Amino acid sequence: MEIKDILSEREIAKYHEAWRNFSGKYTLEEEFNVHSSMPVISKVFQFRDKPIFRTHVIQKELKKFNPYFTSNKYPHPFWHAQHFFMVLEQFYHESSNKIRDNPKLIGKENEAHIYLKRPVMWRDRVSVELILEDLGKFHGYDREKDYSFFYNESNNKIYAEISVQTFWQLRAYIQEIEKIKQGNREAVDSLIRKIEMQDINLKRLIKPRKTLMNSDELISRLKEGNLPEQELHDFFSFWDKKS
Repeated sequence: MEIKDILSEREIAKYHEAWRNFSGKYTLEEEFNVHSSMPVISKVFQFRDKPIFRTHVIQKELKKFNPYFTSNKYPHPFWHAQHFFMVLEQFYHESSNKIRDNPKLIGKENEAHIYLKRPVMWRDRVSVELILEDLGKFHGYDREKDYSFFYNESNNKIYAEISVQTFWQLRAYIQEIEKIKQGNREAVDSLIRKIEMQDINLKRLIKPRKTLMNSDELISRLKEGNLPEQELHDFFSFWDKKS
């Protein structure tokens, strides 16, 4: 799927004009939005209410990622294949979050198709376009196809095309919350076990969470018959959301 499959010629011209004028093109995205402590993309642009998104790659930040772990920066003059996927994963998290409540979902990918046409040099100006196609329900999952195009902003040549089929469902702790709301008391014990495991994971973070309720307090409230839902959503995230 390409832009021309969704937009008319007039809309395509409006899309390119809106992207050229997008004020967040060179502003680094937030950690919470990209699900990474090392953002490498700009603020994400969405064209109107369409499932069409674009971002600019902040090259100096991306180069800090060295897949060989031999130096502070990647030593070669062009991208490693992992740089493409690092950019795409961050871009996908923030783009899809604009059309649904992403932190409450867990995804699985399959059927990835990768076409790398030419190398990306660190001096290049690179932007990425992403189109999300809703494929409906499939065995209890929400299914979609994601089409991404890596562009040279100077000449509009395509570096790479990557398409991935993705399946989504509610995260396990959300499913327990829904069961509790329906009066399932066994779900309380199950949710408590998940809180205890998440507490272990949070203590492993290199950058500790700052705005976080204590796990003992959450468990105490659950045992008392209360459901601190908003606090639970915060607790099951690995990133502080910028206020």
